[in-house]
Amino acid sequence: MGNFMSLAAIWVVRICVGWITWELTHSKTWLGVMAFAELGPSVLVSLYAGPLADRRNRFEMLRAGQALQTALAVALVALSMAKALNVWWLLAILLGFSVIGGFTLPARLSVAPSLVPGPQLATASAIGSLTLNVTRMIGPMLAAPMLYFDIEWAAFALAALGFAANALCLSAIGAEGGGPPPAPAADVGGYGAVIRQIAGDRALALILSLQLALGGLVRPLTDMFPAYADVMFGQSERGYTALISVVGVGAMIGAVIAMGETTCRTMRLQVLGGSAAFAASMAAFAVSQQFAIALFICLIFGLMMTITGVASTTFVQLRTPRDRLGRVMSIYSIIFRLAPALGALLLGAMADSVGLQAASLGFSFAALVCIALVWTPLLRANARQAEGSAARD
Repeated sequence: MGNFMSLAAIWVVRICVGWITWELTHSKTWLGVMAFAELGPSVLVSLYAGPLADRRNRFEMLRAGQALQTALAVALVALSMAKALNVWWLLAILLGFSVIGGFTLPARLSVAPSLVPGPQLATASAIGSLTLNVTRMIGPMLAAPMLYFDIEWAAFALAALGFAANALCLSAIGAEGGGPPPAPAADVGGYGAVIRQIAGDRALALILSLQLALGGLVRPLTDMFPAYADVMFGQSERGYTALISVVGVGAMIGAVIAMGETTCRTMRLQVLGGSAAFAASMAAFAVSQQFAIALFICLIFGLMMTITGVASTTFVQLRTPRDRLGRVMSIYSIIFRLAPALGALLLGAMADSVGLQAASLGFSFAALVCIALVWTPLLRANARQAEGSAARD
């Protein structure tokens, strides 16, 4: 319940910040800068938060993060009501959200195996993704009318309520259930053992490498939606929120498809097939001329994004011992955040230089090349070891 309200709140913030940035600057580079500001700095914080999540109560970390996000949303309300909100204030506050996100993400990604049995982990991840993408649709629906009537302060106030509600819900949860207590601080080292595990597990290394490529080359497309909606399709803020919402609908369908117990080989096939369709849908969107066709492609884009993400996350969780899961998911969260942030920054700059369509096509082609390079090695990589690891966990 709390996660639903918090995710709806963050989508409201993202939609408002994206459109306000476009209105203030009409710069694709600035759209990329904002995307980087929200995600990039969280990388350094995640490096510290990973070991912390292995030795602290993860729900305490999540509660602290929600309280800080509430404060940032209240700051946006105050600046909006005072008519003092400019692109630099937006940038500073997004940097704050980024730091908080880096602090909480390893805890959020590593808490699921403590709450559900291993065989149901894929379904749990799919339900989490379903929640994320229901709010991906609801967030724009809430934000659009407030943007249309120029009452952004009300949207930010609604976001603050969502963050505060999640903090309240998390306060009802004590220690983690279903799993061992956090390890003592002395038993939790740095990242050496984690990196050795990844280096010695070819399938895990390939999965993480592929997520790095997809995050940097395909996921940044959504950060260019304000420019596509306004320049390519002439649909202004209504078109922008429609594109984001349809991605959310597709992602919801993908989450339902991803539910159920799966073998490691099935997850690899889902990752590879979903990745190929994910990258291809980016290319199709770039060349689409009609808004209705673009919306349908966004549906496929969201569907494949979720299938790939759920399979990858579950694969990593199942192959990682519980006592180092916080650190492994910290590395995963770095990939999850840094790659799209850098990709959005580069895609925005390239779009201003060579054009939005050409830049998007170039990124999607590069992603397809990366998928082709890992396809056969990933299917062949120690398949027997994968099944054994999943069974032991």
